[in-house]
Amino acid sequence: RDQRGQQHEGGRAQPRPTHAGRVRLGSSLVTPRVEHGARYAVAVHQTATRPTLLPRSRRNSPAEPRGAVGILRCMGTHPPSGGDPARRIAQALLAHEGPLVLLAHVDPDGDALGSVLTLARALRRLGREVFAPMAPPPRFLRFLVHDGDLTPAPMARPARALVVVLDGDPRRADGLAPEPGSASEARAADRDGAEPIRAPLVNVDHHASNPGYGIAWVDPSYASATLMVAEVVDALGVGWDADLATPCLAGLLTDTGHFRFGNTDRRALERAGRLIDAGVAYAELADRLQWRHPDYYRMLAQVMATVRFRLGGEVALVDLTQAMRDAIGDSEDDADDFVGLLRYA
Repeated sequence: RDQRGQQHEGGRAQPRPTHAGRVRLGSSLVTPRVEHGARYAVAVHQTATRPTLLPRSRRNSPAEPRGAVGILRCMGTHPPSGGDPARRIAQALLAHEGPLVLLAHVDPDGDALGSVLTLARALRRLGREVFAPMAPPPRFLRFLVHDGDLTPAPMARPARALVVVLDGDPRRADGLAPEPGSASEARAADRDGAEPIRAPLVNVDHHASNPGYGIAWVDPSYASATLMVAEVVDALGVGWDADLATPCLAGLLTDTGHFRFGNTDRRALERAGRLIDAGVAYAELADRLQWRHPDYYRMLAQVMATVRFRLGGEVALVDLTQAMRDAIGDSEDDADDFVGLLRYA
């Protein structure tokens, strides 16, 4: 589509509806985390996410709060009814007498993993039975995981379990085996048509697109889900130490780009200070989060060889193809890193 909003097909310009101030990109795109650098930077991938990118002039405007996750317009919050939302979530967790199953989104990043680890460790200190089924996280994050933290995934939902979904929409949560007869069992790759988890459900998330199922606290004004989980841990009355604070701060660091992204605010920085006070070796953690396997750099060289710029440099694109994965092997590292490099173009 050119800058006049016309779609060029077969050499002819076809009029298409436009939306002022936006660029809608096609169906073969990964949702980028490039909120506040180059105006648009997108990695082409084999998924079907359709992000709406707002130009720099529209980001963090008064009509669209800071917490709108940069590229996503705020769709409202879904706090639990009545009182402090973190306290309400904590009360729901404490009131449930059965096991607790903690889930995050597919392909967990630092915020998803940090949220699950922080809350799971806090609840276990209270004597609760906690399962945290998760596929192996990216290699550069595995140093955060201790023996017994995670449960092999997928697992069947235990009887009488309360499902707690962190940093994501319950329809896209990963870790539980599909229940017999459910729509989840029948569907193939279309996760947009997924049904909510058919179980007692708590949901804590900072993504504006989350519709808020179950006992939901969805607030895009938070820079990371770990910030929200930290308030839940406070409400649970569990004391902080390095074991709890390290994965929590790791999630905050990864989702704010080590405090470089526009979602960094006073709340994020003040919480970071409190986590450091709890015993986090900050310099060591910040350095460790930058470590990558040699295969990552081999893949990076191939990906960056495909970089091209469109719309006078307003859009940067790269390819991450299956052929690259076959040649190098799936590095299991977060492809957001590749996009992150382009945000400075």
